[in-house]
Amino acid sequence: MDANHGGFMTPNTKYLNTQQIGRHLGLAAKTVRKLCNNGDIVAKKLAGGEWRTTQEDLDRSPYLRNRNRREHATLE
Repeated sequence: MDANHGGFMTPNTKYLNTQQIGRHLGLAAKTVRKLCNNGDIVAKKLAGGEWRTTQEDLDRSPYLRNRNRREHATLE
C-alpha cells in the first residue's frame, strides 16, 4: 500500500473498505473487489479476504488515473 510503510497497515491511518470505496466511486462493492484483484485499485487484501485502502492510495490507483484521463479527454 503506502510506500512509506512498506505495505503494512498502520494504526493511525484511516482505511476504506470496499463498500466505502464503492460509494466514493459510484461502483458496487463487487466491482471494487474485482478492480482490487486486478490491481486497478491500490489496496491491501486482509487475511479474511477483505480489501482496504487509504484515500492516498486510492487517488494514485490506475483505475482513477485512467478514469480522470477519459473524463478530461477532448473530442477532436
